[in-house]
Amino acid sequence: MPAQHIEHGLSHHPLYKTWGAMRRRCNSVTCPRYPDYGGRGITVCKRWDNFALFLQDMGEKPEGSTLDRIDNSRGYSPDNCKWSTYTEQNSNRRFKLQGVHQEKGRSGWRAELKVNGNRVLCKRFKTRNEALAARKEAEIAYGR
Repeated sequence: MPAQHIEHGLSHHPLYKTWGAMRRRCNSVTCPRYPDYGGRGITVCKRWDNFALFLQDMGEKPEGSTLDRIDNSRGYSPDNCKWSTYTEQNSNRRFKLQGVHQEKGRSGWRAELKVNGNRVLCKRFKTRNEALAARKEAEIAYGR
C-alpha cells in the first residue's frame, strides 16, 4: 500500500471506506461497479489520491447522506462533489427507473414511458438532455 495511505493515520476513519469505494469504482477493472464509473470515463482527481485531502475538502459526512457528484458526467473532485440524502442522489441515477437511461454499448440515450402497462414512448436520442425533455413532454401529454 503506498505510504500516502498509511502516513495520515486515518485508515479507521468512518469515511475511509467511502473514499476507498469511490476509488475502486473508478480505478479497478475488477470492481463490479467499474463499468458504470471508470469504464465510462469517471475519474477521481489527483488531489483525492490522498485520503486526508479528501476529508479536508469534503468534511465529515452528515448523518443519512452519501457522496454525490453534482454533474454525473464528470468525475469526483472538490468542485463536483457534495453530500446528498439518498433520495436526492437517487433522482440523479442513470437507470431505467427514471425512464431515461444510457444505452449499454451505444453512445445514445433512450427515453421510455409506460402508461397502464402500455409503452407510449420508446425513442433514442443523442444526448441525455434531449431524452429527458422527451420524457417530460410525454409525462405531461399523458397526465403523469
